[in-house]
Amino acid sequence: MRRIAHVSYHTSPVAVPGAGDAGGLNVHVRNVAARLGSRGIDVDIYTRRTDEVSPAEERIAPGVNLVRIAAGPSRPMPKEDLPAYVDEFTAGLAPLVHERDHDIVHSHYWMSGLAGQTVAAKTSAPHVHSFHTLAVSRALPDAGDERHEAERHIAAEADLLVVNTPFEAAVLAESYAADRDRVEVIAPGVDHEVFSPGPKRPARARLGLDDTDLVVLFLGRIQRVKGADVAAEALADLGTRNPQLAARVTLVVAGGPSGVDGHMTMKRMQTIAGDIRTIPDFCFLPARPHHEIVDLYRAADVCVVPSRSESFGLVALEAQACGTPVVASRVGGLPHVVRHGSGGVLVDAQRAGEFGRVLEDVLTDDCGRFRMSMAAREDAAAFSWGRTATRHGVAYCSLLTPDGVAVCG
Repeated sequence: MRRIAHVSYHTSPVAVPGAGDAGGLNVHVRNVAARLGSRGIDVDIYTRRTDEVSPAEERIAPGVNLVRIAAGPSRPMPKEDLPAYVDEFTAGLAPLVHERDHDIVHSHYWMSGLAGQTVAAKTSAPHVHSFHTLAVSRALPDAGDERHEAERHIAAEADLLVVNTPFEAAVLAESYAADRDRVEVIAPGVDHEVFSPGPKRPARARLGLDDTDLVVLFLGRIQRVKGADVAAEALADLGTRNPQLAARVTLVVAGGPSGVDGHMTMKRMQTIAGDIRTIPDFCFLPARPHHEIVDLYRAADVCVVPSRSESFGLVALEAQACGTPVVASRVGGLPHVVRHGSGGVLVDAQRAGEFGRVLEDVLTDDCGRFRMSMAAREDAAAFSWGRTATRHGVAYCSLLTPDGVAVCG
């Protein structure tokens, strides 16, 4: 195996997670590519050009090139507008994959999957696809008929499907009749050299937070599916239930509006924060580069992940790696990441009152929170990007003969 093509059409791996459509997918693609590159495998990541000044190609890690392909206007666009330019992107991608003789074409997200399937069919390279999210398990504005049909097509035609958790594998089999022999479960990882426990005081000082407060962190894109509104309402509920405790609490919201409901969700949160009856303080911070968010995790007493749908839960994993307990929804892949009663607590419904009650329990129990912190570090130790990249390499090799020739149809 010499060269891998990763196709990430709708978002670049160098985009800042938590802003626009950038999130865990970006982190996943870049980290897996970097680990493969460090092991002597050339990796080209293909994405849509979103500006006029960035180079057409640049080295972003040893052995890893980022290639920008013109497709549609060279500017950021809402994800909902991008399907119109998939064919244009595919036309630009095809000659590059052919010229560089990639052993594997690995696409990410459904629009990339359409491009990857078309290009791989014209070459001898097998097509591997990671959905990252599935329309059937995620009520989103872009989850219409076009996306459903695209995912069904990719599930039927790709040589290998990679999913984050057994939950996602079951959804693929039940909803899209995916052949389980072509589905590989590979969990994402965490960079333990970056995301590790550290002192709260200097982290809070760098963020401008009071050292005596109790800090609850919500980190991610501000949109309904991520439950950002639930986090704000849960803190308001805590203020009603236990005003003495709430007076010591700050909710840090780090991220920017995303998707068609992002600005509406942000406005709802700001309205709650500005209500004179809301006792907890709110601190809104913009999205920041991935390597800088470790201060947010270290500064927090608890990280809240109230998602309405979540294929994995990278924020929950990174928080636990930093020793920060997590309160999360019991949905999708989150139970695979957060062990209930160990390094975190799983909440069965996206009701603000229930999240507020659980946060009250965690924040009032200093000893219990310390035990959760120790357990969270141990739980996170089971995940690493090195292990994730190794599993991908093994999966790729299963599609190739010893001399690198594809063995799949």
